[in-house]
Amino acid sequence: MMNRFFPPAVLLILLLAGHSAFSEPATRAPAQAAASGFNRLDFNEDFSKFDLSPNGKGKHNWYEGLWYENSEPPQSQITVRDSVLTILCRQDQHSWTSVTTYAHDLSQGRAWRHG
Repeated sequence: MMNRFFPPAVLLILLLAGHSAFSEPATRAPAQAAASGFNRLDFNEDFSKFDLSPNGKGKHNWYEGLWYENSEPPQSQITVRDSVLTILCRQDQHSWTSVTTYAHDLSQGRAWRHG
């Protein structure tokens, strides 16, 4: 069985590369990213104001669960404290706890090349 766990740091690194479908205008990439060849920042999240959709719909930065899964993890398993995102996964649940940038009805979302 393939492990579907992606640490938030990996997801945020992926966000630095590519095209953003539904985002505000891009700004300059941070110095570390520019040194690696990235020239713009399409999305920036430091989790100081965690914008998680309450129902998987509407215009938000984050949505619980993956848009293509039938079940959504409880939002109580997704928390932010002092700009640190914590995603709790339990062995007895039937879906992975995760966050995505796409609404469940695909009306809102962000996509990046290679991520």
